[in-house]
Amino acid sequence: MWACAYVGAGYGGLFETVKPGNADQYTTDPRFTGTLSGHKLVPSRALCFTGYERCPDDHVCTFKEPNGRGAMTVHVPTTDPATRSHGTSYGAEAAPRSAWNRTKKHVCFYPQPTFTGTWDDPASLREFGAYVILRGDSTTIPAPFSGTFRSHELVNGTAECA
Repeated sequence: MWACAYVGAGYGGLFETVKPGNADQYTTDPRFTGTLSGHKLVPSRALCFTGYERCPDDHVCTFKEPNGRGAMTVHVPTTDPATRSHGTSYGAEAAPRSAWNRTKKHVCFYPQPTFTGTWDDPASLREFGAYVILRGDSTTIPAPFSGTFRSHELVNGTAECA
C-alpha cells in the first residue's frame, strides 16, 4: 500500500507519498516536522490526491480548501415544515472554499444562516443573491463568495432561490 501523509486537517494541505516497502523520514523538511495531522494507506498513489470524490452520493459537501481538499463537511438537509424546503444552516466555522452538489436538485448558498442575504462585489459594483451550484456540479468558490456561506437549500429550479 502507498502511504499518504498530510499536514492539513481532513486530508488537506501539503502532503507527501511513500511507495510501498519504502521508509521515509520528514525530519529534515521543516514543513513536515511536527505538523502531520493525518495519514491513510491506499492501493495507488493517485488516491492520495484527496478531493471531491470523498463526498457521498445524494449529499452536499463543503470543503475548507479549494478543489475539494481539506476538512469536509457532509450536509444532511432538514425539511422546513412551512416551506417544505430542504436546507442546512451553519456558522462561520464552516467557511467553505469549495463544494460539491451530489444531489438531484440545485443548491442555493446564502451569506446569512436564515437562507437569505446578498453579496456586494466591489470589483464589478454589483450585488449578488444566492450562489448556485447546479445538481452534480463541483466548484472552487470564487470571491466574493468564498468563505462566506452560512446556509443553503435544495431547490428544483434556480428561480426558487431566495
